[in-house]
Amino acid sequence: MVFKVREYQHIMDGTTREDSTRNEDGFTDTRATLRGEHRAESVDKLRQPRRHQVQFIDQSKLLLHSAGKTQPENARIMTGLMLLELAIIADSYGENIFDIIAKDLKATKPSEKSKSYQGSTYFRCLLVNIGLKPENPLDYEDYRLLIGKAKNFIASHVYVEGASLNGFKQEHAFSTIEELSIPAYLHMCTTVSTEAEHRIITRNELKHAEELRKAEELRKAEELSKKSGASTSWGFRLWSSPVPQVSTTESEKRTGSEATEEHKAQTEPPVSIQYQ
Repeated sequence: MVFKVREYQHIMDGTTREDSTRNEDGFTDTRATLRGEHRAESVDKLRQPRRHQVQFIDQSKLLLHSAGKTQPENARIMTGLMLLELAIIADSYGENIFDIIAKDLKATKPSEKSKSYQGSTYFRCLLVNIGLKPENPLDYEDYRLLIGKAKNFIASHVYVEGASLNGFKQEHAFSTIEELSIPAYLHMCTTVSTEAEHRIITRNELKHAEELRKAEELRKAEELSKKSGASTSWGFRLWSSPVPQVSTTESEKRTGSEATEEHKAQTEPPVSIQYQ
């Protein structure tokens, strides 16, 4: 995982500095913030859909506490459940969770943030609760893992004997939460997981194509370098070779011999013949 999951206690209750001032909020702070914004005495007085969304997290917290899982596993499941609700909120604004979280983490001005971020206090709070920040982003594998944890957790509580083949229980752990659609939550899990898988494959396909392109460029460069080296070596041998001696043919030898005899005839004094 690229994303570093917050400790479970910090997700739920936040963290404080040494002087007891708030550092990073947890879900307890989020509940209080929403109650203040909605002017609600309690969570069940919040306006929908925030009411059933907060109640879903509250109920999940109770279920995790009684399940006997490790704190790190609780943290991964709860992060996945909150990420799921972030995806649901983004969808209600007509936005894609992958794109807007990447956008919001890069934005330096409020006006550059997504509609979900600007329009939903709950959305902004959940980002803080799970620890999403520029230096701690999510990659597609993180989405796949965390949403998978959320889906398995929900399924274990809503299906008969925890198996989808058996269908939904008539009454399950989330049945009493008004206006909460468990099928809609499970559908969103599937949507996000499928999209994450698609993006993983596409990313790796493009990466592989780029690696092949670079490898081909390197091969061609090495081949050109070898050809250039061979040409330079041949030129060097050509210029450094001794000048070949021209062989003398038989006709040339004869011509040379005749020229020598003629020269001798011209230079030697005539022979005087005396008759006795």
